Amino acid sequence: MYEQEEKLLSKMKDRYEEIPIPSHIDFAINAGIQKRNKKRKTKLVFTMSALTASILILIFVGSIRVSPTFAMYMNNIPGLSKVIEIINYDKGLQSAVDHGYIQSVDTKDEKDGMSFTVDQVMKDESNLIIFFTINNIDRSDQVTVRETELLSIDGEKIDASRIYAIIPQSEKGQTTLNGRIDYKLEGELPKEFNLQAQVYQYTSGPEWYNEVSTYSLPIYLVDGKFEKEKEMIQIHKTVEIENQMITFDELEIYPTGSVINVRFDPNNSKKIFGFNDLQILDGEGNKWIQTDKNSYYDLDETNGVLYLESSYFENPEELFIEFSSIRALEKEDLDLTIDLTNKTVLDGPVQQISLIEVSESTLENSSEEITKYHSLYFKVENMNNMRFSDLFDWRFSDGDGEEFTIRAFGTSGPYHKSISDYTIMMDENFDRYSERLSEFHLLNRDITDFYSIEILKQEYENPITFKIKDFPTTINEDFLIKIK
Repeated sequence: MYEQEEKLLSKMKDRYEEIPIPSHIDFAINAGIQKRNKKRKTKLVFTMSALTASILILIFVGSIRVSPTFAMYMNNIPGLSKVIEIINYDKGLQSAVDHGYIQSVDTKDEKDGMSFTVDQVMKDESNLIIFFTINNIDRSDQVTVRETELLSIDGEKIDASRIYAIIPQSEKGQTTLNGRIDYKLEGELPKEFNLQAQVYQYTSGPEWYNEVSTYSLPIYLVDGKFEKEKEMIQIHKTVEIENQMITFDELEIYPTGSVINVRFDPNNSKKIFGFNDLQILDGEGNKWIQTDKNSYYDLDETNGVLYLESSYFENPEELFIEFSSIRALEKEDLDLTIDLTNKTVLDGPVQQISLIEVSESTLENSSEEITKYHSLYFKVENMNNMRFSDLFDWRFSDGDGEEFTIRAFGTSGPYHKSISDYTIMMDENFDRYSERLSEFHLLNRDITDFYSIEILKQEYENPITFKIKDFPTTINEDFLIKIK
């Protein structure tokens, strides 16, 4: 029952044997001095040096077959089994771990009885993945990680962007939370850097989350650990689907993921939002899928990128792109115009979306200030094709062209039991979000394929216009494109 862990440990053992006594031990000491000089009441712990880890791995690998007790104890190596659990859905990351493409860090920061540990990291030219554990959570609390930042040892912000993913939230009675933080690297990542992570506690009040503590964790990347270069495959093939031209330019394969660069003909009559089922196949039928259901991102009006699992360590002789469904909408329907007074849709994809309710809601903060909102509820055909994707851009305009911000949206469908079961809220600075599960049922209606937004209740020059960011209307046709 421990074959996967044993395989990983054996490969990690071979690599650890090649690592000299770490010269970066001064980094741990210097980090502690820096934290003391800043008079921060935190405790920094390095639980294992690379040398100690190599000794333990030798013991564990040699003992697994002989002693079930050692095999069970192996699961307590910080983060190892949890990493395997967290990446269980990603074939490419599983392969990377199987090939030892992961580094133990085990840096801990403690505050107010709760600890935040960076257990493991994975990195390539494009991505950084940080696996973490929060321990000693009060059983009555529900916590999650919100804002994070990468800083140099001098405190300068590192050029990297957080890849949006919902970090799990602990449940009541749960004292440990495991998760991952993903970054897209925009430049070279230094060997020594710090992760700052803010942990928030969920509340039932209007603010949703209160900050508990900010943790600072130094991370050192072992020399030579993550130096594999990406594989580039030039494609330059164009397909046509309902008179819409799509060009696949190149495939970049990294150890932790793959990227397809896509171009759309500017003369296309439709805006293409994404691919519902695109995947990469090899000649033997093995598949590498998109990393989530909405993993296409616009770079500009005609260029975009698709993120998929990685076939890096398999290195197949043949590769194909396969898909049969895309989401698209006529460009002339990309603006949804609403008459807020009469509660009707004036312009946009009126055959696929309807405004079924406009109501008022209030929110009281901790200072007892009351904010009033308009809540707009839409019925959208086939909303389940999008799952958690945003239907509208966060900014909208009124009849005078003045811009405003959507404050929250909620979605429903086969994944949700109520129209606002999954809600994201933006703050007034438009640079933070909150996730919240809520229980709101709309007039006891069938809530399948509903979408809701909240905007501040104020005077708007009628009508108001929302920019459609994604839409579930699909075009279906089978494609198989050989790229290698």
